[in-house]
Amino acid sequence: TKMAYQVIVTAVGKNRPGVLAELTTCIAREGANIMDISQKMMRDFFNLMMIVELAQGQKQFARFKSKLEELGRKKGYQVNVQHEKIFRYMHRI
Repeated sequence: TKMAYQVIVTAVGKNRPGVLAELTTCIAREGANIMDISQKMMRDFFNLMMIVELAQGQKQFARFKSKLEELGRKKGYQVNVQHEKIFRYMHRI
């Protein structure tokens, strides 16, 4: 069986109604599960970070990354999707 694994989704941009709903709807449509979520507001801007589990593992990652990053481009905010291990490595102390 294929093991599920986790990715880090970050999104940053100018806040407006519906941003969180757009992202979470896209994640759900891709069959992924949000394991944890954090959002910080700074004046008119949002900074969102989610740990998301992909059920189909590596095969699902490229499509998932493409869909979320394209959504951000279309809607005017920046979305980044990374493997959890790469994220941890890049942000180690």
